[in-house]
Amino acid sequence: MNLKNVDFKKLGTYLLPVLILFVLSCAFFYPTLKGYSLRQGDMRNYAGAAQSSEYYHEVNGDYTWWNDAMFAGMPNTQIFGDYNGNWIKHLGRTLVYNGYRPISILFIYGLAFYIMLLSLGMRRWLSLIGAIAYAYSSYFIIILEAGHVTKAMAIGFMPLVLAGVFLIFKGKHWLGLALASLGFALELYSNHVQITYYLLLFILVFGVAKFIEAIKKKDLKSFLRPVAFSAFALLVGVLCNFAGLFNTYEYGKHTTRGESNVTISPDGTSKTDDQTNGLDRSYVTNWSYGRQENLTFFIPNAVGGASGQIGNIDAVKKVDPRFAQNIAQSNHYWGNQSFTSGPVYIGAGIFLLAILALVFVNGYFKWVLLAVSLLAILLGMGKNLMWFTDFFLDFVPGYSKFRTVTMILVLLELCLPILAIMFLKKVIDNREDILAQKKKMLISAGCILGVTLLLIAAPGSVLDFISDGEKANFSNQIANSPESASAIQMFIDGLKDVRISIFRSDAIRSLLIMAAIFGAVYVYVVKRFKTNYLFIIIGLVVLGDLWSVNRRYISSEKINGQYANYELVESNEYPYAPSPNDVKIYQSELSNRPDLNQTIEAKVKNEVSAQVSKLNARNRELLAWNIRFGELNLNTNFRVFNLNVSPFNDASTSYFHKSIGGYHGAKLKRYQELIEFHIGGSINPQVLNMLNTKYIITQNGLQVNDRACGNAWFVDSVKRVKSDNEEIKALDASVFDAANMALVSESIALNNPVVENNGTIEMVSYLPNKIVYNSRNDVAGLAVFSEVYYPMFWKAFIDGVEVEHIRVDFLLRGLEVPAGEHEIVFEYNVTRIQMTDYVATAGSLLLIFLLGLGTYKTLKTKNEELV
Repeated sequence: MNLKNVDFKKLGTYLLPVLILFVLSCAFFYPTLKGYSLRQGDMRNYAGAAQSSEYYHEVNGDYTWWNDAMFAGMPNTQIFGDYNGNWIKHLGRTLVYNGYRPISILFIYGLAFYIMLLSLGMRRWLSLIGAIAYAYSSYFIIILEAGHVTKAMAIGFMPLVLAGVFLIFKGKHWLGLALASLGFALELYSNHVQITYYLLLFILVFGVAKFIEAIKKKDLKSFLRPVAFSAFALLVGVLCNFAGLFNTYEYGKHTTRGESNVTISPDGTSKTDDQTNGLDRSYVTNWSYGRQENLTFFIPNAVGGASGQIGNIDAVKKVDPRFAQNIAQSNHYWGNQSFTSGPVYIGAGIFLLAILALVFVNGYFKWVLLAVSLLAILLGMGKNLMWFTDFFLDFVPGYSKFRTVTMILVLLELCLPILAIMFLKKVIDNREDILAQKKKMLISAGCILGVTLLLIAAPGSVLDFISDGEKANFSNQIANSPESASAIQMFIDGLKDVRISIFRSDAIRSLLIMAAIFGAVYVYVVKRFKTNYLFIIIGLVVLGDLWSVNRRYISSEKINGQYANYELVESNEYPYAPSPNDVKIYQSELSNRPDLNQTIEAKVKNEVSAQVSKLNARNRELLAWNIRFGELNLNTNFRVFNLNVSPFNDASTSYFHKSIGGYHGAKLKRYQELIEFHIGGSINPQVLNMLNTKYIITQNGLQVNDRACGNAWFVDSVKRVKSDNEEIKALDASVFDAANMALVSESIALNNPVVENNGTIEMVSYLPNKIVYNSRNDVAGLAVFSEVYYPMFWKAFIDGVEVEHIRVDFLLRGLEVPAGEHEIVFEYNVTRIQMTDYVATAGSLLLIFLLGLGTYKTLKTKNEELV
């Protein structure tokens, strides 16, 4: 190794753009530097989902891999836990430090893309412009506001993986191997498999293109070696994350991503046409980009931007005063998605430059980027191009496991900035060639600008400014009140006029941005001013364009002294305060447990006293309630159904209680089906009873469900069912008695006949991963436990001997218990998780070795080969 080969002065010039990216990231989220944190809805839901498991960890020191707070119980695989073998987690946590998370992620967006463009041979200032375009693409900012942190991390590390792969194919095998291995390890650590899947699609298309190129050159050897290095890099990333990946894979079979044996809808009709070997087609395509919505790539308000009220903007003041208030309260977004937090806006200038790249740039890589871009656009349309979506759902492995097809547009946001920078490089490196084709350039740019002008001049003749849902609603209103048809039509016309004004304003804005970008490029080609001036002009226009659009969704302005999108860090430390109903539940449970109450209050006093100097009065009180509910949950076992929130899309209840609701994108398949059939619409009281739902929170207050079945009970009869369809229908309250009857599949053998049984089962100790019961019964019987049946890891023991337990009542655990007095234990055995950790440790060691080797090999090379 020879450090003399390194030109540190030159290296410093490459670090300057990195510093600029960091400063910009701090500036965009500067309130986080003043003691504020970004309000993130999904992070609040995560806090609710993880709270009980986090408290268990604080008390016991280890992790529970079973989450008892959501959906009556589910694996913690994707919620809260730690894989000790994955050493890359330490780097990942350092890069995405909690206190400054939005700054760090935004910086990672730009840094990774900057490195990737350098790996493609781009100049550092061009790479900086591309990095800004990628980092500030609107969707990437919007997901930070929403709290989609794992998705943002995965998007951030994508370019780092590609940088390594590109270097490998350029012949810099060891540097590329080290970079790709590190990038992919971080990518997988981010734990957003859907984004990783799209990254692998990109790599696959790139690999196919390189294969075709090798065939044409009759040099397959030059293809196979980079493929082997790239595959090994991906393998190293997998090994580092093996524990998490393996357990996610195993868990995924039993979630909504897995196959289902329920082939009917709650109304009894068949849904086989809607089913795939993963998620249902209707669910996958619930969020689909519309044809007109694709205009948002270069006009942010092409369909109104984010969902929300229009408000009293100037355009509203010009409509008929009779309708002004209702129009102001109408939706600002008029696309056909259920709702949206904002558009996929890539930048008007970047869009124009990318189109010009398709005209002027040559080489296979342009076609790779075009193919990936078109694939992203077509798949992003989902149900609006269903034949294409169906093909991927039915024939492309893994595609049916993912929801929200619009997410694939991240690939478009990756490809277009690369194309834009490739065109600028062509302009700078081959100015004379471009000058010779200036007419072609004028025509190409003129077509884009002309289309935009047409949209500005006559938007109503090209686009529709009323969503399909609104059309249906207006049609129903006219049908129900024909005498009001004229007034309704006048309202529609007024609403269209306002929305046209919104659209036209943004279209003019985009036209001016594209004209400025093209003007700078054209003058540079024709008149030839300094290249650095071109960098400055385009960089500032791109940054100003994207920055201003993103400020629509994350504002740093204060209104009445308060930030709209930020809150004090100390306010977010304990995100939920118990409601009066929560307090009533707590008091009710402790009313007959003075010993437990005394123990809890002693712990509260000690814990709060230890934190008195660190917490304000509000947080001291909330810490006290966290301890109270944490201890209550570890010493009792009942469930709560909160109807004051959207129970199956909100995890706030889980922050304090064991809830039958919650919020998670990969809940157990059977539980989702139970929701759809019995508790998501009309509520089946027998299902609430079998889930031991002791408390129901409604708008009228707290209800105590005296018929909840408790923790475990013996049943008097068994009803055999032939299929899952029959079983889920047999839970109907008109025929099912949860306390006395058990539904058991005909495929499950029972050793003893079930007879009337007066035996009792009492829960004597509770932990989320270990529950102990005592049973007393005169005859052998079938016991039902109000715990979710999960075929992996849960083991049952009677008097210390492992026995097989079965699934009953579609979802719960059942166990044949012999006569007499017995100790029954259910324990969540996680030995397989520990074993997979050993593989992750080996992968982490291998990664460290490759990083060292890559650094050594790179420093041995001559200076000019480093970048």
